Amino acid sequence: MTLGPPEYAAAFVVSVALAWVLTPLMLKLALRRQILDVPDDRKAHVSPVPYLGGVAIVLAFSITVLVAGSLSARTAGVISLAWVLGAAVILAIVGLLDDLRGLNPFLRLAFEIAAGLVVYATDPGISIPGPRWLDIVITVVWVVGVTNAFNLLDNMDGLSAGVATIAGLAFCVIAGLNGQFLVAALSAAVAGCAAGFLRHNFHPAKIYMGDAGSLFLGFLLAALAVRLKLVDAPPSVAVFVPVLVLGVALFDTTLVTPGRSAFRRYEQRHPVKPLNKRDSRPEFSFNGKAHGGLWRTKVTAGRGAQDAYKDVTKAGRTFTRRLDPDREVTDRTGATGSQPAPRGGRSTHAPGSR
Repeated sequence: MTLGPPEYAAAFVVSVALAWVLTPLMLKLALRRQILDVPDDRKAHVSPVPYLGGVAIVLAFSITVLVAGSLSARTAGVISLAWVLGAAVILAIVGLLDDLRGLNPFLRLAFEIAAGLVVYATDPGISIPGPRWLDIVITVVWVVGVTNAFNLLDNMDGLSAGVATIAGLAFCVIAGLNGQFLVAALSAAVAGCAAGFLRHNFHPAKIYMGDAGSLFLGFLLAALAVRLKLVDAPPSVAVFVPVLVLGVALFDTTLVTPGRSAFRRYEQRHPVKPLNKRDSRPEFSFNGKAHGGLWRTKVTAGRGAQDAYKDVTKAGRTFTRRLDPDREVTDRTGATGSQPAPRGGRSTHAPGSR
């Protein structure tokens, strides 16, 4: 099967159009069914935002791939990619159930591990010297890691969908240049469904993709990265290409996960109060996603800032008096400071006064 830029562009455009049209329909359905992300103390948004954006992403990608698959021959590559698509849809369903009802995190992890095994069974793209089980472990860890990286990245409007769009386009170009036509076409479709949804997910977001969309996109990009082959590049270089393409998501996960663990330990030892919007004192807020939302804590620095301000003001008055002893110095409240006595010991009282 030989594909080219026109087919890649068609996959991208069709996927964009479907996601663009389906996302508002899912928004209306979510509002009608009251499938909303309700704000609380651990979330940043102040009004309920509909879910089901991930359903639009899944439908847009699936329809594009199924239509393209029906027009092409059933080769071994097409059949193996069908297995990957089936695993991605199952993960999306798991994510949707987690959005609606909440699932045990270990149950979700079990589905992600099973999806990683499907990726290895269909195409053992990761191969290093040593026992075979080590290749399986690395593949599963990669798939689970990237999948959850996009899930964690979905804590800001447009971030996860934007990164998925860029990564999908990058994989499309790399795969196309190396003659991997199916990988290039699928990457273009992934970028298209993410870009079509992104139109409705810019800040302020009208709809969220939820775990259904983030797990779906993350798993597909992880599977495509495993299948990516660089013909002329040595293995020591080729292995870093997917890492660089997905670097934003991986770096964010690497940075956030240890910080979140440290914060939870700190929070257990030093309980903090939720943010109070009416509190006018200076504060530092640490934001990160947890359990589908945002957690926040506040470190109040009001008293320390006031003390520092008093010290700086006092030092400023002293310095000003030394520069100009005859000048009246007014403090912050408008009170007039006392004037120093003139040289020669003369009285500062007005004539005729005592």
